Amino acid sequence: MKHRIPSTNWLWRAFIPMMLIVMFLIPKTVLAENALSWETYAQKVRIHEEAKGIYADWDIADKQDLIESLIQMNAMSESAATRRLLEGDLSTESKHALADQIILRFLGGSSNALVRKDGVRAVRWNTLTNAIMGDPSTWTLEEKVWYQQLSNMFGHKDPDTLVLPTEEDLSEDEAIEIARRAITHAYGLQEDTLDGYLPGALLYITENDYGDYDPRSDYRRWNIQFLSYQYGDVTACNAYTAIVDENGHVIGDDELGIPHVQQQAIESKTRLDASTPAIVEIFRQYAESEGSFFAWQWTYEAKASYSHEIRSKVLTALESGKTSVLSNPSFCQEPVQEIINSTVFAYGLPQKEHLPIEEALSAAAFSVMENYGLSGDDLEEFSTYAAFDITNSQQPLWKFLYCPDSFEDMEDVMLYKIEMDAQSGETLAALSIDWDQLFLGTGYEQLLY
Repeated sequence: MKHRIPSTNWLWRAFIPMMLIVMFLIPKTVLAENALSWETYAQKVRIHEEAKGIYADWDIADKQDLIESLIQMNAMSESAATRRLLEGDLSTESKHALADQIILRFLGGSSNALVRKDGVRAVRWNTLTNAIMGDPSTWTLEEKVWYQQLSNMFGHKDPDTLVLPTEEDLSEDEAIEIARRAITHAYGLQEDTLDGYLPGALLYITENDYGDYDPRSDYRRWNIQFLSYQYGDVTACNAYTAIVDENGHVIGDDELGIPHVQQQAIESKTRLDASTPAIVEIFRQYAESEGSFFAWQWTYEAKASYSHEIRSKVLTALESGKTSVLSNPSFCQEPVQEIINSTVFAYGLPQKEHLPIEEALSAAAFSVMENYGLSGDDLEEFSTYAAFDITNSQQPLWKFLYCPDSFEDMEDVMLYKIEMDAQSGETLAALSIDWDQLFLGTGYEQLLY
């Protein structure tokens, strides 16, 4: 199983700009009891946009109807300008100009970055929604579900479908706390760092075929983000993301293109710039080539090449205490732990006197089934990661790690590892690894190598 490593999260790419832009807008003016009025009318606006184009292309009757409806739902205050538009004897051209001025002021005028950039073409159902309903981070889950449904009403299908939690679901607060701990450990943050961040949570399923993935409409997952941004600067937004599934497991979600938070942290710590040490740069090159920032997921050939290239350099740095070559000063002051973990053992390639990979895989599969009561069908649901360990040159080992492709319906997630003599095929060790104990800073993850 390969993990795609995109740099962003599509859903929060939609919400984050709205959070930032809305800071320039008018305060929330709709009473809670009137919120449904906009939720109903917004569908009419979406239909207009689909049939006639955005607001800038509407005829004057539709513009007047919009403004009159906003007044009726208490989203917009009646004024001399609105009375003149709706009741005055003006030319059509003058009505268009006046309606545009009213609606642009409603969106915040020149204080709104989109209005400054696009003028009247910034008037769309989503910018109106922001002005009426306020900062999306304050929306209820019901409102977020409604927003996605309206966004998708004309054929667009998101890879995920937002749903509302039930009493049987892991609660939003529990999911946020699990994500907080995972993010803190992954990035090496202080325990209180995320206290100054704004948490957001979206519960979702995947109902549609997306890429190579089948729908998983019963697998409920929380998309948790911690956001920190500055007023007036849309580029000054920091976000940490973690996916927490229905049983409280921290996961990566290939369907959404969101890696495990530990992978995200490693990617962040190994970004390249002029000050990046050579060892970190080499690690980064392999990670990008292999499509994963978990070195244990690389092919055994890549592990062998990587080990030959940098292991001795890493060991020398650790022995001498000159570990700055294992850090990345612009992004990470401490040594990158994944580089250390991935070089604990020496990896190579099997020689003619060793079991070839196909025979070793077959022997390992038999061993893991025998040791853990798995069937052949069970193993079909696991990805297998191989390594050829030559740390002890007198007894090379084949190592095979079995990791479930999906954690759906799994209260306990166990990975299995078989270590065998590379010549005889004899199983020397059979290990079970608890997923939830990994990546907590205890060193337990070295069992993955």
